[in-house]
Formats: sequence, structure tokens, C-alpha cells
Amino acid sequence: MGEIRPAISGVGYTFRTQYTWTLGDFNAAQSPDALYRLPYRDGTTFRIGQSPGGPISTHTSPDSQFAVDITMPEGTPVLAAREGTVIYTEANQVYGAQVPDMMGKANEVRIQHVDGTFAVYAHLAHGGVYVYPGQRVIAGQQIGLAGSTGYSSGPHLHFAVQTVRKTNDKIETVSLPFHFYVGNPPVTFAPQFNLLAKADYAGPASAPGFEPPIPVVRASEQARLVQVGATGMVVTVDPVVMGWLQKIKSQTDSLTGYSWFGLVALLVFYLILKAKRSNDRRRRGLKIVREPTLREWSDR
Repeated sequence: MGEIRPAISGVGYTFRTQYTWTLGDFNAAQSPDALYRLPYRDGTTFRIGQSPGGPISTHTSPDSQFAVDITMPEGTPVLAAREGTVIYTEANQVYGAQVPDMMGKANEVRIQHVDGTFAVYAHLAHGGVYVYPGQRVIAGQQIGLAGSTGYSSGPHLHFAVQTVRKTNDKIETVSLPFHFYVGNPPVTFAPQFNLLAKADYAGPASAPGFEPPIPVVRASEQARLVQVGATGMVVTVDPVVMGWLQKIKSQTDSLTGYSWFGLVALLVFYLILKAKRSNDRRRRGLKIVREPTLREWSDR
């Protein structure tokens, strides 16, 4: 309790107070050996999007400088990356979009660790917050569901490790660099853009690597993707060719050498005709040309 009195009696005075506050401890420092498991279930694999060193579109402020975005479908279980105590939740948001009105309107969970730092799990789904302030959680415990609430272009998990800094009279939340780990014993790695990371904690594991994303083919293109054997190579196959390949596969045991040769020859012939037709259409500006009918000839 405090009391303020005028220095000179009988003289009018006005007083004005101002304060700011934020969650966290500005004396906190991340433990040198702090590790974070991938915040999703064992056996699942997701790609890391925005992260330090890669293309940055929204992580431009001090509180998100070292944050990562992990692309995952709506409703994907989100797990605690490190044990701690839940200090804040927001669960009432419903919508998400990349418009200014959605800034600060993401469902989220904040978990404080033993060293005073805390992790942020943001853009959780509506109805997708499973913990409450004061609750103790362990690493690997489900805390919610991924979503796209707040300032978001699509379903993903925004994950950051943060602390509070005090500079003169200014207090601000800042993000910190961190390392994920996989395997048992742990293999650590720094999150990087486009890294494909599988959650695997049952035994020894290797650090995640980079794999090109599988191309997206629209239904209107009438094509299908086929993974070729153990090579992992992905190729686009015309539906007609796909049908022939499936027929060949189903008849593998009964086909003779001549039958194999005939089917392969037909396949090659079809592809040549298709390529020729495509080239002809391209030269004609994609216009369909047909021969005149007998009546049309007679009217000339």
C-alpha cells in the first residue's frame, strides 16, 4: 500500500499512473542442455515451414524471430515438446485468415519450463485446447489439436520458445533458438526450412533430412502419381497408361514373352501418338480441326 500527499497544501494536483505486464520471468535463461521433442505423435512425419534461415513472411518480430511453423492437417494431435506447467491458454477463437483483424486471435497454449522459459503452441483448432492453467504436463502429452485460428493462411502449428527481457523501462517477450531431438538416445538437430521430420522415440534414430515435396496434381488434370518401387521416385502417369500398367501387373504370372512385348509395344505406340497429337494441337493454337462433311463439300 502506498500514500501520495501534496508537497504544498492548498495547491491542486493531478496524478496519473501507468503500468504494463507480461507473462514470464525476465531473470529466466534457457538451460544449455534443454531439448525439445517434436510436438506430434510418434510415427508421424511433418515438414517444417517458416524457420530461421529460410524464407520468412510473418516471423519478423522479436517474439517470433526463432519460431517455426510446422504444416499439419486440421485436428492433428499436438503434444508438449518439453515438460512444464501450463501458464496460459486461449480457446475461444473460431476463425483464421491472413487479415489484420485476426492478429492476436489464435488459440494457444503456453507452458513454462523449469528454467523459467516457456513454449508457445499457437493456431490451435476451435475446441482444440486440452489443458488448463496450473496443470503440469510431461513431454509427449497431448495438449490440443492443430488448427488455423488467428492470423493464419492454413492449418499448421506455430511453435516458439520464449523468455522476457527487461531493457531500461521496457519489458518485451523474445524468442530463443532451440533444438529438437529424435531417437533414444537423443539425436539433436536445429529446425530448418523444408526439413521433413519424423517423430521417432522408440529407439535409435537419425537426424531428419530434406526430401522434395510430392507434387500436387489436380483432379482436372486427369493424371495419377505412382511411386516406383524402392527408388522412391514419383512420376506422373496418364490414366490410360495407368490402366495398362495395372493390367500388366494383374497378369504378371500368365503373360508370355510375346504378350509382354506386345503390351510394351502398344504402350510405346500410344505415347508416341499422344505426343504427336499434343504437338499438332499446339501448332494449331489448340483449335480443333475437322474434315468437312460430304454435304459441306457439295455446297461449295
